[in-house]
Amino acid sequence: MDELAGGLLKALDLRVLVVCCTGAARTIATKHGAAPAAAGVLGQGVAAGLLLAGLSKSESRLNLQLECDGPLRGMFVDADTDGNVRGYVKNPAVQVQVASREFRFRPALGNSGFLSVLRDLGNGEYYRSSVELQALELGADVERYLEQSDQVESVLRLEVQESGGEVLGRVAGLLLQPLPAGDRAALARFRETLGQGGGFARAVEDNDGGGAQALLRRLFPGEELEFTARCPVQFRCRCNQDRVLNALAALGQADLLSLMEEQGKASVTCDFCATVYEVDRAGLESLVARMEPA
Repeated sequence: MDELAGGLLKALDLRVLVVCCTGAARTIATKHGAAPAAAGVLGQGVAAGLLLAGLSKSESRLNLQLECDGPLRGMFVDADTDGNVRGYVKNPAVQVQVASREFRFRPALGNSGFLSVLRDLGNGEYYRSSVELQALELGADVERYLEQSDQVESVLRLEVQESGGEVLGRVAGLLLQPLPAGDRAALARFRETLGQGGGFARAVEDNDGGGAQALLRRLFPGEELEFTARCPVQFRCRCNQDRVLNALAALGQADLLSLMEEQGKASVTCDFCATVYEVDRAGLESLVARMEPA
């Protein structure tokens, strides 16, 4: 079950978000024909984007962007507070990976790059911040981003597990942060017990097919857990014919006239869902007719 759930460990004053997004991640990877390593990084990115979007207290969107010098070249994930997510990697054909669980996608990412987050604050206002990649492991670098950009100590775990020959057999993520009076010692303890390949990975495997609320209960069985949020997660692309026409109009009259002369039509492919939109000559002529004379 794909869903995002939030809760509060009341006695410790720690905030926790958990996402299960196997279906959404598979859908996105399939749409792009992603090879194993590319699909794995994309699965991590989907989980991370949904967790970061889940931090917002109001309806908003968030973009998570990764740029790197490895063969993957980069990734872009767009998520919102309603659990809608979409994304892509620049090179979906990447297959290289190593045996180590924690660094198995390092060959795809390379040796340098940056991670940036763009938050839609509403009313036409946006906030962007970024950090250089250091760990070259998405979970660790997003965790460092939160600590540097948001000034909030965080524990972030991203899990992509193979199952039954499916690279994205299980995809999940966890984000744990202290409230102002939060128990830092407990946060440090959870950092160890939920470490990569440790408690979180086992809980995700044991929760096979279960939702985020069920996973939260598995992770903190002895804690006083109060659920504060829950929403379904799904792949959703916002592209449509009107957006395509607006994008073409932004080219300007001269470029549209040149396009009509050279090709007689326009073909636009959505980066997120691979849908191909065709605009024939009549459609282009209509766009030009609505513009001011060049």
